Amino acid sequence: MRSIVVAAGALLALVLSGVPAAAAAASAAVPAAQSAKASPEHPLSAVSCVSSRYCVAVGYNETADGGNGGPLAETWNGRAWTAETVKLPAATFGGALFGVSCRSRQSCLAVGEYFRQNDDTGALAEAWNGSTWTAAKPPVPAGATSVALSGISCVTSVDCVAVGSYVRDDTAVGLAETWNGHHWSDVPVKLAAGRVGGDLDGVSCASPKSCVAVGSYGLPSADEIALAESWNGKSWTAVRPPAPTGNTSAALDGVSCTSPTNCIAVGWYTKANGSLGFAESWNGRKWTRFPMPKSGGYGGLYSVSCASPQYCLAVGDGGPAGASQGTPASDLWNGRSWSNQRVPVPPRGGGSSASSTLQGVKCLSTTDCVAVGELTLGNNEQNQYGFSGLWNGRTWKLTATV
Repeated sequence: MRSIVVAAGALLALVLSGVPAAAAAASAAVPAAQSAKASPEHPLSAVSCVSSRYCVAVGYNETADGGNGGPLAETWNGRAWTAETVKLPAATFGGALFGVSCRSRQSCLAVGEYFRQNDDTGALAEAWNGSTWTAAKPPVPAGATSVALSGISCVTSVDCVAVGSYVRDDTAVGLAETWNGHHWSDVPVKLAAGRVGGDLDGVSCASPKSCVAVGSYGLPSADEIALAESWNGKSWTAVRPPAPTGNTSAALDGVSCTSPTNCIAVGWYTKANGSLGFAESWNGRKWTRFPMPKSGGYGGLYSVSCASPQYCLAVGDGGPAGASQGTPASDLWNGRSWSNQRVPVPPRGGGSSASSTLQGVKCLSTTDCVAVGELTLGNNEQNQYGFSGLWNGRTWKLTATV
């Protein structure tokens, strides 16, 4: 079975640590489960909804393509999930999907990676018309290897921005692509002087001329540092958000914008005992960090969705200090402060050898959010299960995936 490479903080960390990116396993996507039984070999990474009765989730089918693994997509009708066939581009060997954005039941775009014969990966895009998926290979900069797109945001069906990263000369570089309804275009992502490498994990667009992308970058003398980029419709501008004090590494993984002057981003930072989640807000000019609730748990936040400026739900994982296994976690923003919201542990996910995470979330209103993730049993990254959860404004309920 092929291992999947993710274009997020994971890829930058691997490059900075000297680990070959093409050999990286697992993804920035997270573990999953269901209400009574989990879906084996189907971890889910992201979800997008256009109504309470229509969502699309994407991830990785570990048994597809003769064991190479392949992209996975499921649709939600308000009662149950249904698997949809995802076709790969010609002359590719497996792949995975990490991000999805839907404007209607007949218009969704998903992004990720496909495998090449030489074990490198290429950028993958899939278009959904309500009945079938059509694959495309977005263009990438010359000399790029181990390419992956990890996030996408569509303002309309013909105006989308996708982000990710690629490796060139053993350095991770941030990647951005635009979609105009007919073809993909590569857009250069610039870093400030003195910064090394880069990774973009998530993106949110409030309008065709206002997008915010988040991720991380490196310095010669440091690990990952949180990064944000703003898009004005023509070019990207890098901004360094204020990371929590005392961190050794930090990255932003998810972002949600309700307007050009109101965005919330979430991520993780590391301290002596492990990693912790943190959140930032963007007012169109600068970033401000808000304290997170002290729940005593260690972990991270990987996705956030805002139904309004005063209502955002972030998801990730958490666990005791020093623990190697985590459980699903969520935090709620009311416009002034964050509060922990308990998430049930997926079936089979409560043991010491299991780790579960919520990787993606979408809120249509304050009482209607859908999240997806993955459950990993033991230390075997090939023994993963998908799961999803529904938030009604008060409590989480896990639901079965397929």
